[in-house]
Amino acid sequence: MMRSPDHKNYRECGDQFLRNFLRGLTQRVHNPKA
Repeated sequence: MMRSPDHKNYRECGDQFLRNFLRGLTQRVHNPKA
């Protein structure tokens, strides 16, 4: 995610990252004790 654009494994922050990030956030919201 925080790689420089010329790094061989660089890619834009894609859908999979956003999906996982949002899933983590929603789990925290739904399970406040976790």
